[in-house]
Amino acid sequence: MEQKEEIKPQTNSLESKENPKSFLIFIVVALLVLGLSAGVYLGTKKEQNPQAPQEQKKEQASFNSISKHTLVFGYWDSNSSHINAVDLNSGVIQEVAVLSSNIKKVTVVSPQKLILINQTDSRDHGKEIASYDLGSKLTSPLVPASSGFGIDDYVSSPGKRFLATWEVIPGGSSLLGGKSRVYSVDLQNPEVKNLIYDETFSAGVPVHYPVAVLDNGEIFLDTFEANTTAGWANGMSVSNFTGQDKKVLSSMLSGTYGTQPTLSPDGKYLAFAGYDGSLGSGIFSVAQNENFRQAILSPNTVEILDTNTKQRIRLPKLSGLNRYPNVAWDHASGNVIYSLISKNSANNGVYLYDISKSDFKRLRSSKEGEQNDYSVISTLSNNNLLSGIKDPSSSSLGNLGEKYASSFSEISVYDYALEKRTLIGVNQSLIQYLTVLQNNYFKDAREIGRIDTSKGADREKNQLQLQTFVLKPSLEPKRIEQQTLPICRNLAAEQCNSLLGTNFDSDQKGKTSNNQYNACFNQQFKELRATQGACSDSPLYLYGQEGQRIEIKIETDISSSNINYNGNYNVVLGKKGAIISGGREVDNISFDYVSALRRLPRLEYGKTVRSQDLSLILEEFGKKLGLNDREINDLILSLEGKISSPYVFVSFYDEVASKAILPISFNPAPDIYKNIVFFLKPLDAPLVSVAPQFPEVPQRQGFTAVEVSYIIDN
Repeated sequence: MEQKEEIKPQTNSLESKENPKSFLIFIVVALLVLGLSAGVYLGTKKEQNPQAPQEQKKEQASFNSISKHTLVFGYWDSNSSHINAVDLNSGVIQEVAVLSSNIKKVTVVSPQKLILINQTDSRDHGKEIASYDLGSKLTSPLVPASSGFGIDDYVSSPGKRFLATWEVIPGGSSLLGGKSRVYSVDLQNPEVKNLIYDETFSAGVPVHYPVAVLDNGEIFLDTFEANTTAGWANGMSVSNFTGQDKKVLSSMLSGTYGTQPTLSPDGKYLAFAGYDGSLGSGIFSVAQNENFRQAILSPNTVEILDTNTKQRIRLPKLSGLNRYPNVAWDHASGNVIYSLISKNSANNGVYLYDISKSDFKRLRSSKEGEQNDYSVISTLSNNNLLSGIKDPSSSSLGNLGEKYASSFSEISVYDYALEKRTLIGVNQSLIQYLTVLQNNYFKDAREIGRIDTSKGADREKNQLQLQTFVLKPSLEPKRIEQQTLPICRNLAAEQCNSLLGTNFDSDQKGKTSNNQYNACFNQQFKELRATQGACSDSPLYLYGQEGQRIEIKIETDISSSNINYNGNYNVVLGKKGAIISGGREVDNISFDYVSALRRLPRLEYGKTVRSQDLSLILEEFGKKLGLNDREINDLILSLEGKISSPYVFVSFYDEVASKAILPISFNPAPDIYKNIVFFLKPLDAPLVSVAPQFPEVPQRQGFTAVEVSYIIDN
């Protein structure tokens, strides 16, 4: 029987847990962020960018066409999410939409309409899918989340009529114990949602996640295990639109592919990295490689799945000795784009595979010796590429596009035949790529400027006039982290170890004695860092009555612990803050972890100081937040040598957000539990911000727990 439900909007709130207890716990968490942070980025204020009509006219007359395409991009300012477009043929920059700051995943449906996930909460789950009309400039509810659930993701059909949505209820601070649902929706009748899967997150049990929906309403789903190091690519299934006919795809079983499949622009194929079994079973977890499945470690084929016949096609001429860790579609050309890592590091790079010709070519986004590290975004013509420089700052991670990804500090068109680069200045410091469409796509959108193709100091001077200080939450560890991505450096290290037969530790990064490994690690780490979450280090200090037994549970994914962790820590307090576990005495419990929050709350306050004065501001803030001298001094000492910039911006999260970033439960529970996460942003120049307001500090009594952490956004 077809499963349908009446839709009633439901609000979700971030809940904090209270604990009752009786000794002092001090935690210093050092978060040197690769992908975790709540951050700072450079945005723009429109009022600082006046452009005289005469100047626009002059630029228009002198503009030379770059490409017959329109680049759609997004950015944030302090209050809004902006969607703009730049016509690469005419040089015109257009305002497509000004939306709420609490949105994600914007999809262009037509020249007059966008759809998006609206009213996102601290976990980046939305209350609804909404539509935006470019004519009326109104955002309207379209598909509300089910009662108690939040919408985390959706996929749309090529014709944009059908959606498949993924809704979740987290189980506390992680997914385990929570709920997962997949729905289908016809946007011509959005009041009706068809329930495709209704599942509970349980350890070792994969749940379904939509990766594609076709124009005939057919839905393709991957499965993943929640809260494991690499739980995706665990077997695919297909369902009709109502969910009444669901089948496992025998051609896409767990262990035979290593990346989540993505749909071609025409809906005919799904592209993915496969595994041919040449190194053993793909479902086998490799103990010496941190228990990643072999299919994840060694994706050595590039394949497509015919969505009609459900048969796999291995793309010819690609060596099974290489690894293909990233496979997607180039929407401008309709061909497969993939990255390659090889034992011969000279072959490492990004390639385009022409399915009609069964041939491939390397996409070079920069000429030899060019200092900046340009990434391929999209092809534009035979010799032209849209390329960009990804901002390494963790706070640049954006959620406005199809997937969570780093923002770009620079966009350009690169002609690799002529080795010529044309900068695309759109008067924003950091932009998020959404898509590439045909030129003159938004015919009725308002013109707000012209492309700035100036170079060097002139361009930097122009942009400096536009920069302003804007705080924006980080989106860590990103949408797919709901499926629990590993620490990106660990996966990069183990993929390279598997390829090269080496055994380097992830902490060595790309600084080993093996040049092949270094080249492999640096490329793969860069890609993973831009698109996946990173974990952070946490030393945990305990103080209390000697002999007291404590059970500690970290309610988010952790790894690299210095003492045994089997779902919890069982420790005994020793003398002078020592911790005893399994007969071993340590000064603290240390581990790496993934933030339980993917989108941290907005920061709108703080103070910029010279780096040599950091200890003074930490002491000032610490005392006003109720920390004692030891806690403040340990915090200051732990930051020595970690800030090298002339200035540093210092702020902190409120207690609700701080407890949600690194949720810890104790048995017995404390009478007072205080949690503070500081935020530090190294700066080259001072920036103005709002002074912080400090909360009332409760009197410490009985069993007290204090957790102090910091995030450095480099």
